[in-house]
Amino acid sequence: TKRTMCTPDKSSDLMTLVEAASTLMDSSASAATKKTIDDTNEPVQDAVAPTVDKTLGFVEQLMQVLDDETYSNVITWMPDGKAFTIVNHRQFTKVEMPKLFNIRNMSSFVRKLTRFGFTRIHDKQTMNSDIFAHKDFQRGNRQKASEIKYAPAARPVCSTSLVSQAAKPCLAKPVALASTITPQVSREQGIPSCFAGQRSSPTIPRPCHL
Repeated sequence: TKRTMCTPDKSSDLMTLVEAASTLMDSSASAATKKTIDDTNEPVQDAVAPTVDKTLGFVEQLMQVLDDETYSNVITWMPDGKAFTIVNHRQFTKVEMPKLFNIRNMSSFVRKLTRFGFTRIHDKQTMNSDIFAHKDFQRGNRQKASEIKYAPAARPVCSTSLVSQAAKPCLAKPVALASTITPQVSREQGIPSCFAGQRSSPTIPRPCHL
């Protein structure tokens, strides 16, 4: 009976192949795990190099971004071109919005759109609440978009007359109580002398005994 013996060189080559296969399997498993985590957390990508003309107004900058296919996976026109929607809310608020419009949170962005007359639309079918529209803001019509004006928030108007009256001190003189001494009158004139020398006061005078 012949016995097959592995030489040291052949054994070493076999171990090298086993280690290489093990490393390859570990790498594949690590990549699959990372992909699963990334898909779950929707990681924010690096910001695209801004292509917005900073000399333009806010509405014109917005239209320029929407016309740029680079941002179509983040913010884009609706199919009819009469409104736009935010596709990737997290990517837009965390990365693109601060770079493009110098705005840090979504509420400020919505408030600014409202000042320009945009309305927010809720699509019941897709449950999308990040759709915005304006009658003069439509795809391909930059001339109309440039005519959209900013409307600052209305402030309460105070009446000048009411303010002046409220601030004006009361000029009416208070009624002073009489502090003079009633002159003494004799009985010959028909007035009881008990009133003589009595100070008038707001209280009821004491009864006089005749």
